Amino acid sequence: MAETDKNTRILELHTMLTRGEALRKKELAQRFGVTEKSIQRDIEDLRDFFTRSGESRVLVYDGRERAYVLRTDSALALTNSEVLAVAKILLESRSMVKDEMFPILDKLVRCCTPKESLKQVQSLIANEKFHYAEPHHGKAFVEQLWTLGTAVEKHRIIEITYHRTHKNDTVTRRVQPVGILFSEYYFYLAAFIDGIDKEKYFDNPADKSPTIYRIDKIEKLKATAEHFSVPYKDRFQEGEMRKRIQFMYGGELQRIRFAYTGPSIEAVLDRLPTAKIEKQTDNGWIVTAEVFGKIVYRQCCKMPQYYVLIMSVVLLTFVCTPPAFAVDDIWTVGRSIITDVYQKIVGISTLLAGLMSAVAVLGCKFSGGRQQRVDQAWDWLKRIWIAWAVINGIGAFIAYIAPLFSGLATLEP
Repeated sequence: MAETDKNTRILELHTMLTRGEALRKKELAQRFGVTEKSIQRDIEDLRDFFTRSGESRVLVYDGRERAYVLRTDSALALTNSEVLAVAKILLESRSMVKDEMFPILDKLVRCCTPKESLKQVQSLIANEKFHYAEPHHGKAFVEQLWTLGTAVEKHRIIEITYHRTHKNDTVTRRVQPVGILFSEYYFYLAAFIDGIDKEKYFDNPADKSPTIYRIDKIEKLKATAEHFSVPYKDRFQEGEMRKRIQFMYGGELQRIRFAYTGPSIEAVLDRLPTAKIEKQTDNGWIVTAEVFGKIVYRQCCKMPQYYVLIMSVVLLTFVCTPPAFAVDDIWTVGRSIITDVYQKIVGISTLLAGLMSAVAVLGCKFSGGRQQRVDQAWDWLKRIWIAWAVINGIGAFIAYIAPLFSGLATLEP
């Protein structure tokens, strides 16, 4: 057989190795019409190539096979346990539809698992793949992640059309993207709204935290050529924010202190990475933590609604509970029931109104000088006492005014 040139041999040997075939010098020398020393030099050239290219694969001699084979560098390769762990995390995240999740999973397992372990790893995740539950939004969005990541890295302004779930409407925004985060089934974009009037639209104009957008809610995305600058000292750090944000609601950084009485403090420390144990008590632990968000504040805004709801339940409870009376005139019994219920409601409603008013006053006191918080606190007070007046006014009318007219129905013409 005519001798082949070196470049052709190198290319063919490389192709054989990437297909998983072994290189045996004697067979190759006969195939290409050269000496075994020439094949040895070709193999050394390929070994140098794989080393210099920075790949995770190395060309080694296998004593059992008595041949040269291409193996993955153990220092750079994932172990079977690591592949299984990553696959389980991906499936448990339930962050993507099947058409996006399964190809990623299959590529990971096939590319990173040794042949002898491939079927075992596939078997270990097969049941979870079969029962995989897609997120309800049903949208494919993975391709957007790279566009957003590039915009974050290059400091480019992007234009988005975003569906707001809480208002069930769609808005268009120009934003400065600063980070991508993942939390409990969803990917999020952290971005500052470009050119927005904070005094008009923000609860706290001094708030320097970014707005949080769920990426699957972004209906349209366009990266512009415009750049925005971020001073290094003011740069956004996803890792630091991720430790302090729990429910992906924006808001100012606040310090909280609470008592935990559960069986294991580890659950709190893992859930709140900034949490620190202040002291241990007979019943549990006193914990402090730094968190972003307005969850507590939002619940306080609903105090007037809670007051009305509680009083409605109390009223229904008293009305629907039949007291025991001796046989008497029906009007006398009715007046006694109504008067008794009213007197109890007055006491309970006044106590609740007082407690909620105290919370509102404290909210005003610790508003940090922010006028909007002060106005909100006074609004709570007005609503609570208006509700108190309405509830007790109706009760007083039924208990004391209505009976004055009840006798008119019995007067003879």
